[in-house]
Amino acid sequence: MSHTARILTIISAAALALTIIAAPADAQANRASSYNLENVLALQGYDPVAYFAEGGGRPREGSKHITHNHESVTYRFATEDNRKRFVANPTRFEPAYGGWCAWAMSEGSKAEIDPESFRIFRGRLFVFYDGLFANTRSKWVKDEAGRMGLADKNWKKLSGEDPPALGRDTTLQNLGDGALAIQGYDPVAYFPEGGGKATKGDARHALTHDGITYHFASDTNKKTFEANPSKYEPLYGGWCAYAIADSTDFVEIDPTSFLVREDGLHLFYDGLFGDTRALWQQDDATFAGKAQSEWKKIVASDRRP
Repeated sequence: MSHTARILTIISAAALALTIIAAPADAQANRASSYNLENVLALQGYDPVAYFAEGGGRPREGSKHITHNHESVTYRFATEDNRKRFVANPTRFEPAYGGWCAWAMSEGSKAEIDPESFRIFRGRLFVFYDGLFANTRSKWVKDEAGRMGLADKNWKKLSGEDPPALGRDTTLQNLGDGALAIQGYDPVAYFPEGGGKATKGDARHALTHDGITYHFASDTNKKTFEANPSKYEPLYGGWCAYAIADSTDFVEIDPTSFLVREDGLHLFYDGLFGDTRALWQQDDATFAGKAQSEWKKIVASDRRP
């Protein structure tokens, strides 16, 4: 028996609801019984959308007055906007493995959670046990992709549910409230076809793409973006391109300081401590290569701002 398995056995003895996986009955009928619920309430009443960037990016308790029942499971929400986001796309926001500890599921078991202990990985919400006997989140992150694969298989055995299509992980992105990118500036406006200058977008021309919200100065720019989002989204998560290249730091931007290169939109910090766009332009090709290389390392290591 592994050290971790022993820990989970102790958790069981401490009445933390550790249960060995059994084969499911009909998947739909079994949903409520296989999920981690308290009188059909999921996540101990925490708001599932709040964990994601568009919901605030941190755990928040939901309100008993703002709820939604989805396929026999009830969720609470901190705001009506979060409830609406969930109703529009429940699969995106539901916690993996019915809200059981993700690491325990990778070991073939169910364990209770601390709803404040979580990870967003590949667009999915994972929650963990964190208490007297273990911090399972720290174990999970040592091999996140591998553990997710194991847990997906075990959850399939338990619930009959296949894992959802992998979404976009927005936690590396530089986003404001409501998952708003570029401080509300229009990403298309930076390009020649959009006018070629930094232009504040209008919330009346808003679009959410892969969990990230953009504002556009016109409906024409919005449609241009929709036709080819990857061309117009800022590189390096919308962080200062020079800081990524120079020190792999997540540095805030001045949305009026930018360069459009052949590889895309670069944004820069310009403030009290310097004009990083000017520094970048001293050796454009070298900094571009370094930024691309360093960003790949950041993504591979899943280092968060």
